[in-house]
Amino acid sequence: VFNASVCPYMEGEVTTGMGQLWFFPVDNTKGLKDPAIVAAMRQIEECAEGEDYVKCRVPFTWLATLDAMTATGRKTLDLPSVEALAARCGVGLEGLTVADEVQLMLAHLAALGVVMYFGEAQLRNLVILSPVDFLIEPFSLILCNFEVHFKPQHAAARKRFPREWTRFT
Repeated sequence: VFNASVCPYMEGEVTTGMGQLWFFPVDNTKGLKDPAIVAAMRQIEECAEGEDYVKCRVPFTWLATLDAMTATGRKTLDLPSVEALAARCGVGLEGLTVADEVQLMLAHLAALGVVMYFGEAQLRNLVILSPVDFLIEPFSLILCNFEVHFKPQHAAARKRFPREWTRFT
């Protein structure tokens, strides 16, 4: 379990009076100039540094493969593409097949949250290189203030499903 303990951020005003804030109230318009964002990043780093899996040593070829995957500029890759990149980076030279070592590498990177990968038959051909972007973009189309962030997809949904749109918004 990642960071099983919950750490309060700072004293702050809550509805019941003074109390601990159990979240980081950020102003995402300020970016790194917001002290709460900097504090959240510091807290995440401290928690992560204490985890054993972060200290795990991996072959250099895995890091080279990750760099090669990232350099494609794509959000997703199919498994054969990852295996081809891995083979070019030297994966599979130490007694394992490229396919077997790629499975180990992807499992490790997925556990770290660096990629999203599932070895099940239906999903094993897809490697998601940016899990946050892959999930956040679609979710932000649903979970947003439609008055501020109205997109063409919203207009199409409103036109095609007017009753549902009214109930949804």
